[in-house]
Amino acid sequence: MKRLVYLKKCFVLACLALSICACRPDIEFVENSFRSSDATVSKGSDTDGTVTILFGSGSGTASLELTASRAWTAAFVNDRAKEWCFLSAEEGKRGTLTLTVHVAPNEAYDERSASVLFTCGDARKTIVVTQKQHDALVVSAGRIELPSDGGSFQIEVRANVEYDYAVAYPQGNAPSGWIHATGTKALTTRQLLFQAEANDSLEPREGSVTIRSSLGQEVVHVYQQGEAPALVISGKSVDMAPEGGIFDVQVTSNLDVEIVKPADASWIQDITTKSLSTNTYVFSVAQNVSRSERICQLVFRNETYGIADTVRVYQDCRHILLSTEDVLVPSHEAVFSLRVCGEDPEQYRFEVSDRWIAQERILADASGVCFLFRSSANEGDAQRTAKVRVYLDGFEVPDEVSVVQPERLRSFTYSAAGPEVWAPDLDAPDLMTFVLWGDGTYDVYEPGLVHVYDTVDWHTVLVEGRRLTDIQFGHPADGMHLDFSDLHK
Repeated sequence: MKRLVYLKKCFVLACLALSICACRPDIEFVENSFRSSDATVSKGSDTDGTVTILFGSGSGTASLELTASRAWTAAFVNDRAKEWCFLSAEEGKRGTLTLTVHVAPNEAYDERSASVLFTCGDARKTIVVTQKQHDALVVSAGRIELPSDGGSFQIEVRANVEYDYAVAYPQGNAPSGWIHATGTKALTTRQLLFQAEANDSLEPREGSVTIRSSLGQEVVHVYQQGEAPALVISGKSVDMAPEGGIFDVQVTSNLDVEIVKPADASWIQDITTKSLSTNTYVFSVAQNVSRSERICQLVFRNETYGIADTVRVYQDCRHILLSTEDVLVPSHEAVFSLRVCGEDPEQYRFEVSDRWIAQERILADASGVCFLFRSSANEGDAQRTAKVRVYLDGFEVPDEVSVVQPERLRSFTYSAAGPEVWAPDLDAPDLMTFVLWGDGTYDVYEPGLVHVYDTVDWHTVLVEGRRLTDIQFGHPADGMHLDFSDLHK
């Protein structure tokens, strides 16, 4: 009997022990579940259980299975890691889950890492995500110029990969071996030091230093002047707009240089303050008001040694009309103008495609020549468009402008005393809203429009448009007369 009681007590104690073990919270990463073609995934010892994921510098994804005996959470040890490392879930319930880890590309030149702590009750597991740096090799300059007497020079290299360098000389160039490496300076960015021998030949010579790494190579070209006369120009062609402007020419020479230009190239002026053997020459190009393009050859030379080089300067011609944008005219009769770029009105000829536009007169002053046209009223129910072409003597291709007139628009008038009269404020007018000022001029409506007259008399203003609603006069005049009868037809 006592033995039976003893066995029962042992059984109860065993059940209690199993119950306590079953309730102990636990979290685990299943080792044989690691999957990734972008990263190397490994798990630490059974006691540690830390998972390490190593990505390259590009974006990538890795997945693994997580098992937990109850609800769990995940938190980044450093919140800044969330900017480039992402988890498919940061919390979960009891059971098994496939967890995905994704990283963005690393554009920095340093390796980076993130630690994620998983918590399930009092159990802890960690994932350490490491991403390799973006490898780079940057060279400070691609070209080095040296005087004929040689001297030291340096090439600055910034890199986070192993590299070496080699000195080379073009075939057929001066004898090789005149560039010598003299060491390095151990700074944040390494400086490769070189010494160039004096050039006793009569011709310039060239060499190169190639910086090589697993990422490829960077070539630095080394040019050294010779004892012979030399003249080098930075650019051989310059294109200028019709409006003109400023351009410069970089001239490198060990001689005095003079500039020769054609006698008919007065549209180009040298505005350089001084002329030295090595200098920047600055030129001013005048506005081209003709209908012809123009070209000039600027010659830089030293007559004593018989060497020269040439820069070709090209300037485009102007348009005949100063503006070829569409001209909008009101549905009522109106006068509009077309301004040309020249000064002689006899050189121009016009063709009008429709009879509702007629050339009226010419205005010529210090600002140029302006041709006035009259458009007759449009009594129809449809918008219409006409073409005006302007020809310049000696040129077959004209400039063309479209004149657009809306259908007959509703209107209202008001009378006010000058010399300044304001247009009323309108609610949501469209582009085809016009203000005819009563002195032969008009404007396309815009808020705050005001017109200045030559006299202080009373003037009758007509406003027409497709949507004339909510009309308000912000600057009413005493005795102003309004006529809205046409709006109610």
